[in-house]
Amino acid sequence: MDNFDLKKYLAEGRLFEEDFKNPILDKYLELKKSIDNNTAFEYELSDFINDLDNTEREGLESDLGLERDELYEGKLFEQERYKKVEDDAQDGTFYVSGYDMENERDIEDYFVDLDYGKYKSATQELLDLAMEQGHEYESIEDYYEYVEGFENDLKDYAEGEEVPDWKMNDLAMRYGTDYSQFYGEEEDEDYEEEEYEDY
Repeated sequence: MDNFDLKKYLAEGRLFEEDFKNPILDKYLELKKSIDNNTAFEYELSDFINDLDNTEREGLESDLGLERDELYEGKLFEQERYKKVEDDAQDGTFYVSGYDMENERDIEDYFVDLDYGKYKSATQELLDLAMEQGHEYESIEDYYEYVEGFENDLKDYAEGEEVPDWKMNDLAMRYGTDYSQFYGEEEDEDYEEEEYEDY
């Protein structure tokens, strides 16, 4: 059928354009675009996949060229925003030690954030500090919630502009650990001593 004209068949009503669309794939692409634009998280896409029935899921696997196990192991997301690594040698590495409720399994793995280089230098510094101090995230979503929080609170600081120590310390305290030793604790103490000496 070398002379097949799809537009002609569609115009004549002999075929319908909907027959050539996969609404499941469209929804996947829509969610993926939202994740790329930072208006959705990976777990929303994961929930969507888990809600599909077997036939729909098989169709999505086929269209994406993935095996069933790859779909459930998070390969979709690893290809998009992060990937599992062997150790903490790379910039943007974070460690997850928690329980994956969705797939009912423990997670104790290193991952590298593929978007790390796009973040503000202050965000990178906070993430690096937590990694150096051995912070363990409860889930991959937990890590990205910290990232989103840091980026949002630093949005008023232009890249390259120095962020005050008090601000960095406030942000670092979200990890539940006092990191003031890294952000001018001694300077603050000296300042207080000078104030008392004046009286």
